[in-house]
Amino acid sequence: MAVKPDCLIEGVGQSVQKKRYELGLSQEELAQRAGLHRTYVSDIERGARRNVSLKTVTCLAHALGLPAWQLIFIAEEKSELLPVYAST
Repeated sequence: MAVKPDCLIEGVGQSVQKKRYELGLSQEELAQRAGLHRTYVSDIERGARRNVSLKTVTCLAHALGLPAWQLIFIAEEKSELLPVYAST
């Protein structure tokens, strides 16, 4: 089973925001830790239609103290993602 990419991106943004709140970090602090711009972090958290790269996900995850796979796993598990089946 696959997940729609847009839903996964939104789920990652929600997961980043949730974990950031848990750690008591501002967007600016997280952005500095991840080596990203604060407005980019804001866009990701809001689910803006950004094409978030695996590198960016990895930077954010490590800045939050998580392995990248766990951030994606949390996004899939916690978000209301619409599953789709890959067409053959």
